[in-house]
Amino acid sequence: QTEYGCEVITYTADLGQGEELEPARQKALMMGIKEENIHILDAREEFVRD
Repeated sequence: QTEYGCEVITYTADLGQGEELEPARQKALMMGIKEENIHILDAREEFVRD
């Protein structure tokens, strides 16, 4: 973000890990990533099914 002057976008897939997701979001915010660029996909159903 700083070195290249690019906007950082995060993507995290929720596969059922639960409590681990909020710390990941908080870490991204602490690193200066905009809230709208933090994406967490609920993939639990698809993960179990496939």
